[in-house]
Amino acid sequence: MSEKERTSGEQARLPEQPILPVTNPDVEKAHPPKASLHPAFYIITWITLSGSVILFNKWILDTAKFHYPIALTTWHLGFATLMTQLLARFTTILDSRKKVPMTGRVYLRTIVPIGVMFSLSLICGNLTYMYLSVSFIQMLKVRPISKLSAMRQDR
Repeated sequence: MSEKERTSGEQARLPEQPILPVTNPDVEKAHPPKASLHPAFYIITWITLSGSVILFNKWILDTAKFHYPIALTTWHLGFATLMTQLLARFTTILDSRKKVPMTGRVYLRTIVPIGVMFSLSLICGNLTYMYLSVSFIQMLKVRPISKLSAMRQDR
């Protein structure tokens, strides 16, 4: 065969070779996912807990006369920090966090802004309990922003 002569791709194939390329033949076949709860259960639970938090925050800020939404937010974030640290130290749920390379610069540029905005979101959300009714707050949480702007234009 000369240098410029091509060979055909139609070559005899051994029967034990796969027809399509296999990336890693040593890997076992994937197992089907384990049986879990229906997604509707999680949705109903989320809605129920969300409504419960709204009622509880309204009760704390209005009925119990605790007019310090920033302090309430601080308690919320402190409890979330405590629970996250307990999960990190005593379970394997958060082990994947060790795989992320985290330097001081990366932390300041990625984590801190999210934390600040989340805190401001909680503070502003808690401030609303002092001025709005529970039903109106629940409606605002459920109603998309585009519908809210359409409501404002109708007025």
